[in-house]
Amino acid sequence: MEKLKILIIDDDKVTVAVLDEYLSDSGYIVYNAENGKVGIEMMSEIFPDLILLDVMMPGKDGIEILKDIKSDSKYSHIPILMLTSVDRADVKVKGFEIGADDYIIKPVNKAELRARIKASIRRSKTNRINDELLTGNLEKFPLADLLQSAELGSKSAKIKFPDMAAELIVKNGFIISCKFGKFTGEKALNRIFFLNKGRFIVDYSNISEDFQENEKIGIMNILMKNFTYIDECNSMLSDFSKRSEKIKITRKMEFLLGIKDVKKNSYMGIDDLIVLMDGDIKGNIESLLQINNDFPFEFFKR
Repeated sequence: MEKLKILIIDDDKVTVAVLDEYLSDSGYIVYNAENGKVGIEMMSEIFPDLILLDVMMPGKDGIEILKDIKSDSKYSHIPILMLTSVDRADVKVKGFEIGADDYIIKPVNKAELRARIKASIRRSKTNRINDELLTGNLEKFPLADLLQSAELGSKSAKIKFPDMAAELIVKNGFIISCKFGKFTGEKALNRIFFLNKGRFIVDYSNISEDFQENEKIGIMNILMKNFTYIDECNSMLSDFSKRSEKIKITRKMEFLLGIKDVKKNSYMGIDDLIVLMDGDIKGNIESLLQINNDFPFEFFKR
C-alpha cells in the first residue's frame, strides 16, 4: 500500500521534530516547511494527503495560509488540521468557516493526533459533487466520522441513507430530526447506528431556518451513548454463528417476529430483521434469540 504524505507547516522546530519522528514511525511520509510560502511551494511538488498547519506563525499566520490553500482549486480538497497552543473558540470558528477539518491543541497528544489524522483522511475520501452535496459509503467513511465532521464545524445538513431508508437532519451541531422507515427519534437513531451500512448523501443546501425541530440531540452525547449501546448489542449477538447468512421469510416467521409488509419468501439477514421489529434493538435481539431457541431458523447462504 502506498504511504500517505503529510506536510507540516510550522516554524517551531521542536514541535516539527517531535511530529516528524512520530508520524514517520507511524508509516507516513513527512515533509516540513517553516512558513506558509515555503509550504505552498512544496505542495505543487508533493501533493500531500494531509496538512498540519500551525495557527501562530510570523508573517502570514495559519488562518491566512489556510485561506490561500482553500482558495486554490488544486489544493482545496486536501484536509487541513490546525495546530494551536491556545484553545480559543473564535479562532476555531474562523478556521472552520474557511475550511479547516480539525484542530489539535499543543502540546500534541500523539494518540489523539493519529486518530484525528486517520478520521480526516477518511472524510477526505468522500465524493464532493459541489459545495452543497457530498456522497460516500459508510464502509469507507463511518457514521461516527460523518457526524463528528458536522459537529466540529457546527454545520447544518440533511443526511440521507438510501440503503437504510433513513434520514438525519443536523443543524448547528445538533441532530434535530431522525427517521428510519416508520421509526423516528431515538428508535430510528439506534437503528441507523446498528446497521451503519450503505450509501449516504449529505445535502448542505436543504435546511431552512424555519425547519421544525422535532428533537435536539447533541452529536457528541449521542456518539458516546451509541458506542456503548451498539457494543452491547453486538456482544449479545456474538454467539450467533450464522449472523452473516439469511433467513427465508415465511408467514410463520412474520408472525413470530412481529414484522409486516415484507415480501413473502424473501431472504433477510439477522440485522435487517432486528431493525424491522417494533421494539428496542436490545429487546428485539433477546426476542429473536429466544425464538431461534424454540423454533430454530433455517439459514441460507445467498
